[in-house]
Amino acid sequence: VLVANRKGVLKKKGILQDINQGGLSFIMPTHGLRKNEEIKIATMLGKKVFQTKAIVRWVAKDRVGIEYVNPSPEDIDFLAELYAAKVLNRVK
Repeated sequence: VLVANRKGVLKKKGILQDINQGGLSFIMPTHGLRKNEEIKIATMLGKKVFQTKAIVRWVAKDRVGIEYVNPSPEDIDFLAELYAAKVLNRVK
């Protein structure tokens, strides 16, 4: 996961932990992000690049949870399929 502030300045790279249609969480040591901060995120999901504006919803030491801001309908559909596949893999 790549994270940038509102001005587009790259902060750091993080490790994706969880993802769904509404948001994601990642690990990023010494990130300096604050709850309700507006950011931009980008990540590779398979062969697809997913990027969107987001808001930091929670911070716990080196973990961060974000909520997407106005992702495209195509991205929502893709994330729903990805999440369903993740859930189905847990059932097996």
